[in-house]
Amino acid sequence: FLFKDSRKNLWIATSSEIYLLESDGKISRVNETGGNSVFEDRSGNVWVDSGGDNLGIRVYSYQEGKSLP
Repeated sequence: FLFKDSRKNLWIATSSEIYLLESDGKISRVNETGGNSVFEDRSGNVWVDSGGDNLGIRVYSYQEGKSLP
């Protein structure tokens, strides 16, 4: 699943991991557990489901001045 957030970063959720492709081309692994759906709320928090795992929904937020959640 691919999702572009308001910071123009691309979230890549696979069945096994979640990655973040930053607008400058740098790619980082966000989590070692994948997901099926990604969306962003009005506050800029990014929500990722568990992809069928028992984790539930994960919420990521950007800290001020940092590029990664």
